[in-house]
Amino acid sequence: MKEIRTLDLATLIGAGIAVTGILAGLRLEGLNIYDVAQPTAALVVFAGTAGAVLISAPTSQMRQALRSFWEMLFDTSTDPRQLVDKFIFWSRMARTNGVVTLERDTERISDPVLRKAMRLAVDAVGGDRIKNVLELEIRGIEADAEAAAQFYETAAGYAPTLGIVGAAIGLIQVMKHLEHIEQVGTGIANAFVATIYGVLFANLVLLPIAARIRTRCLHRVRTCEFIAEGVLAIAGGINPALLRLNLETLLQVPEIRSSPNGLTSVPVPITQKG
Repeated sequence: MKEIRTLDLATLIGAGIAVTGILAGLRLEGLNIYDVAQPTAALVVFAGTAGAVLISAPTSQMRQALRSFWEMLFDTSTDPRQLVDKFIFWSRMARTNGVVTLERDTERISDPVLRKAMRLAVDAVGGDRIKNVLELEIRGIEADAEAAAQFYETAAGYAPTLGIVGAAIGLIQVMKHLEHIEQVGTGIANAFVATIYGVLFANLVLLPIAARIRTRCLHRVRTCEFIAEGVLAIAGGINPALLRLNLETLLQVPEIRSSPNGLTSVPVPITQKG
């Protein structure tokens, strides 16, 4: 089971649509990229946001946020549907020759959670132990994703405010040169570029990244729950036909649902069926 890394097309397409829409809007208003290219505004917003979030977030959270951003650009997630036949094959081998015969296949597994779970099954540590380990893995995945998402949400809170600060700095500069009344309009327009930077940076970059990290986490948690179902069934010696029925039923459970606080996973109990 070799891990395949591919660029996430949805992320790239979304970014392309956003940039194209902004540029098209500028063109329709008779503006060009140079009208909103203000190095001072960019410095205030981007450097200010980076500094503020580094002050407020611990180093470990920053590292997790950067790691999650990199992982977001590539699709390495395991599709649970691709695991059904593999679990059925392992189940038949385990019932025929014993679970220990799966040791060689286990070492070839690229998914770290599945590899760990299968190692525990091969070592015959018991269903309860496997269940506890997988639940800890799921909680760790959720904690890491939430820390990374909160990092970007924190930055999204600072960016618009710093955009206002940049606009205020620009207006101060305009007020200092009121004697050049013909330049006041241009100066005011340039001052508000910082506000645009802050709002766009928060709503087109930072908040979407946080939301995407949480969505990826939901998919990963569901995959881990699926893995738990399969591995516990193998360890418990469940009939392969019944295992297929259980796994295919689990695939029909919706991955996410709406809630007042955002997207949450539908809880799928990790149980050992006998």
